[in-house]
Amino acid sequence: MKFHFLIFLLLFINNVVYCQESKNTFAQSNENDIRHFVLEKLYLHTDRLSYVAGEDIWYKAYLADAENNQLTSHSNNLYVELISPENKIIQRQNIHVYQGGGNGDFKLSEDLSTGTYHLRAYTNWMRNFKETLYYKPIHIVSVKNNKELNEAIHYKADVDLQFFPEGGSLTHEVNSTIAYKAINPLGLGIDVQGFITNSLGDTITDFASSHLGMGKFDFAPNINLEYFAIGSTKDGFIFKKELPKIQFTGINIKILYVYENQIILSVNTNSECLADLKNKNLIIQNSCNKLLSQTRLNLNSLSDTIILPVFSFPAGVSKLSLMTEEEIPIAERLVFIPKNQDAKIQIQADSQIYHTRSKVNLDLKIEGDFDDNAEANFSLAAVNQTSINPNDVYASNISSYYLIESEVKGFIEQPGYYFDAENEDRLENLDLLLMTQAWRDFKWKYQTDSISNLVYAVENEFSIIERLRIYIDSTVNPPPDINPMSYIKTKISKGVIDDIREDAFYKKMIKTRYGLNDTVVLNEFEKIASRIEAEKKDEHLRIYEPLKKSDTHEMDGYELGYKNIIEFLRGRFAGLEILGQEPNIIIQIRGPGSLTQGSEPLWLLDGMPVERDRILDFEVEEVDKIEILKGAGAGIFGVRGKNGVISVLSKQARYGLDTFENQDKQKALGKYDYFKQRKFYAPKYDHTQTENKAPDYRNTIHWEPFIYSDENDEAQISFYNSDGSGTIQICAEGLTRSGIPIMGKATYKVK
Repeated sequence: MKFHFLIFLLLFINNVVYCQESKNTFAQSNENDIRHFVLEKLYLHTDRLSYVAGEDIWYKAYLADAENNQLTSHSNNLYVELISPENKIIQRQNIHVYQGGGNGDFKLSEDLSTGTYHLRAYTNWMRNFKETLYYKPIHIVSVKNNKELNEAIHYKADVDLQFFPEGGSLTHEVNSTIAYKAINPLGLGIDVQGFITNSLGDTITDFASSHLGMGKFDFAPNINLEYFAIGSTKDGFIFKKELPKIQFTGINIKILYVYENQIILSVNTNSECLADLKNKNLIIQNSCNKLLSQTRLNLNSLSDTIILPVFSFPAGVSKLSLMTEEEIPIAERLVFIPKNQDAKIQIQADSQIYHTRSKVNLDLKIEGDFDDNAEANFSLAAVNQTSINPNDVYASNISSYYLIESEVKGFIEQPGYYFDAENEDRLENLDLLLMTQAWRDFKWKYQTDSISNLVYAVENEFSIIERLRIYIDSTVNPPPDINPMSYIKTKISKGVIDDIREDAFYKKMIKTRYGLNDTVVLNEFEKIASRIEAEKKDEHLRIYEPLKKSDTHEMDGYELGYKNIIEFLRGRFAGLEILGQEPNIIIQIRGPGSLTQGSEPLWLLDGMPVERDRILDFEVEEVDKIEILKGAGAGIFGVRGKNGVISVLSKQARYGLDTFENQDKQKALGKYDYFKQRKFYAPKYDHTQTENKAPDYRNTIHWEPFIYSDENDEAQISFYNSDGSGTIQICAEGLTRSGIPIMGKATYKVK
């Protein structure tokens, strides 16, 4: 997306604001330094949020560029950990991420106690910015009679009431909007009401919170007076809180309206400050994970209204900053731009009522506002509602995380509320959240000197070379310190725990009698990087069968004069076409797979999937052999091999592995292998077999981590119900090609 400089249109209210568009000097001076600098966002979609000890957690990872929320291949190694309520790492997995997506699963021990656990996920690169490490709270209930089950939540009646003047400080005789947030000792919002008085005893205005203890009111303070909020909570607790100190001079930003393509705001000050600013330029910056524009502004009146076009801005949180020419901040305001709010996954089942063990057919369609074909990548879970905590109705989801939670620091209560279209006041209440919660960091704030001091490198894969280097150099970093930040460890109510335990006892009795697992697993699914076999002749490691001589080129040591491997490949293999020059080069292997959804083949470097840029950077002289897989031979790589495979085998991997094996240190490689994911598989009840006679009481009916929409933005999946009756909830989450978070929910009944 090409971003245009912002052009301020002028409204005539009392006086006219004069705005002169200036060059984006900051962005220009740093563009060359940070253009390859990527901030990563990570989200985990899990099949559920509440589990019984002994069950399985299934998850899908989405790794995106923070600038546009598009899936990225910036990092390929992902670390996912299960963390106990005592902040101890219980399990840790290395997941391979391909084109921004990866998946895995945790088998929970039956000895786990009841409590709130966390899934933590991060790449090595994200460790440079600790606030970007991803945490997701999950609840685990033990069937044993743990003491946690009888613990009641008691707290002293009290309220923490904080005030946040919009876009700056309270300023003498400047009409201001003051947002506030009231929380109880557990850190959760609590409704309050009351009135504002001054030190003379006059009542200025009244107030009443509108959502989770948040609200706002307007007034113009006088510096010679003090102001207080007097009121009560819904529990009857009486409070008196002093408002923030008042400044004699200052400027604030006030958001009047927010539309999909424009923001209307006012800049306000008093006569004392206006006199000081005569003939001085101010700068208004607009940022959305990178600096979008800088515009000079001359204030000529006490209150001036400005229309800010945002046609090319992405959806999500944007920051407006008012500062001096010396880039000293005066006022800031976060605002949510509500674009693509109607984009969603429409889920249609072929029936609303099913019998146990009957087949369910789902039609999935991506609908809403997005560019051309959505090319969505999403995951889906079908879960029996008996295993869902009622308190999770507005839990975090892919939209709330990418658009709000990852941009605003601190705990956000019920984040999913702001992205449920049934909540008519959600955008108004979301604005209250932005006025009261902490500020975010932005890409352009990371200066060149800090970039050069980054400690943790980007990891692309655990290739043979990388694993050998890691072992010899002993450069493996320990996991980062555990810091769930201000996530509140909410407890499940005793009633919900009792229901889960009762259901778990019944299912455990059946599983024990018939020797069943919670989830029926067909076999193990192993990542390509982990399942390797040695070829006797050249000692290279492959997962595919030896190829025909015509599909293999062995380097002879005289490959000089080629600037990269792609240029070397031109005209060397039958069926391999390389057209044009970088960056507009087209590479395709002739065959049916190259006719749909692009032509780029899958690149392998020493058996590991890599991006084309990695191949371009690899020296031709370091290559030992190149092999081409096409047609059925590439089928082992699944959908990734639909356009064929180009496998580059290096000299370093061949000789490095030989040296390593001779030193009898091969066992050390195991800890750097990727986690071997299991494939979720439920029985098919369309035929009678012995194994189908056993009872089937799964809580997760189906889990599908990788679903791709076709050229019509549609997809279809099928699965079979278990023996359990009740309501089944289907939840799908994902991202479109352009970085729009999408979700979909549906339910059906089983009798």
